Amino acid sequence: LKAIPGFVAVYTFDAAEAMEGLSLTLWETQEAAETYLNSSDRQELDNLAAVFRPYTDRKIMTILAQEDSRL
Repeated sequence: LKAIPGFVAVYTFDAAEAMEGLSLTLWETQEAAETYLNSSDRQELDNLAAVFRPYTDRKIMTILAQEDSRL
């Protein structure tokens, strides 16, 4: 992900006992996120991740507030 234009950060969360997880990616702009979602890079990462989880639900969401000065 670091090599993809507009990428800022990724956070992953895991509930191993429930066999569930969540990834949150941050992008410089909504356009950068949408470009990634429609890219072959996303498909390649999905294929690799399919080993660990069979289903992905993606949503683009807007940050309403943030308190981290690094963002």
